[in-house]
Amino acid sequence: MNTDFIKNLNDKAKESMEPISKIGDLFSSSIQETLSFQMESAKKYSELANEQMKSFATVRDSETMQEFTKGQMDALAKFNEQVMSDFNTLSGSFPTSKPENKLDTNIPCTMR
Repeated sequence: MNTDFIKNLNDKAKESMEPISKIGDLFSSSIQETLSFQMESAKKYSELANEQMKSFATVRDSETMQEFTKGQMDALAKFNEQVMSDFNTLSGSFPTSKPENKLDTNIPCTMR
């Protein structure tokens, strides 16, 4: 009798902890995806900055300075495009109403 009670209690505890475990897995997966995306974005921004440094290094006179200045507008447009793309990607990855991965939020009460 005592063994059955302990086994039953253990089974109920596992059953009640399952939704919490699922939430933890979902949270962990979400954080990993977000961090991976941010690392890729940082790499892209670093490459854009590196391109601009190389471009600036070619300035030797007023002609090359003028070319560099014209290139800055293109670089700014490219940067702006990347920022908007990243923003749209990130804002689309967070649900605003209902989560995509539906979890059973009806956690049974085992302490009755």
